[in-house]
Amino acid sequence: MSSASLREHKRRATKTAIQDCATALVMDKGIDAVTVDDICAAAGISRRTFFNYVDSKESAILGDAPRELTDEEIESFAGQIHPDLPRAVVRLIGMTAGFTSDGAGDDCPVDCPAQVAILLRRRKIIMQSSPAIFAQRFSAKFQSMTSVTRAVSAYLGAWPDQRLLADTVEQEAQAVVFLTGSAIQMGVHDWMKAADCSPQSLADSITAALDRLRTLSERSATA
Repeated sequence: MSSASLREHKRRATKTAIQDCATALVMDKGIDAVTVDDICAAAGISRRTFFNYVDSKESAILGDAPRELTDEEIESFAGQIHPDLPRAVVRLIGMTAGFTSDGAGDDCPVDCPAQVAILLRRRKIIMQSSPAIFAQRFSAKFQSMTSVTRAVSAYLGAWPDQRLLADTVEQEAQAVVFLTGSAIQMGVHDWMKAADCSPQSLADSITAALDRLRTLSERSATA
């Protein structure tokens, strides 16, 4: 392993340790009862080290908020044909959440995939039990999904032969994003109850949910 790779491994390992301690403490004590000092003590680090890796208690607990796609990312997405548009949009939404195409997020080292699942599950539970935190994340998610809709609109505008609906480009883009977002929610819900908590299991669960929704839609159209 090169020196640069070793430094990156240590950086990811330290950030993961901070997030692991933060989420474990919140699961045990509740989000309001946990302080930055508590997380530092549990992780065995200083406050200075803490803020070198995360910018707040909330980001240590929940990870980075979903972001908007850049103009360059939208242009890149619209610049090539996607044979399975909904699945391509799943990956696009994954980008806004900080995950790579193979399911490993920047918040977790790629050589520790099980930790990805543990953090995701804890965060889901924490947000469900913390209405204020959920509201903050919902706002960020809304802006993020709006940018995804812009990307799909740009794609459909660039490749009109890929369109399936007689509606406007914007309406079809919204339909694709809502379908995909629903599949992700359903897939995460099923995965939260599954025995297999691996990132691959999460990806498979989302794909299965997407296939179910599309099957229902196709059969309803022909009924």
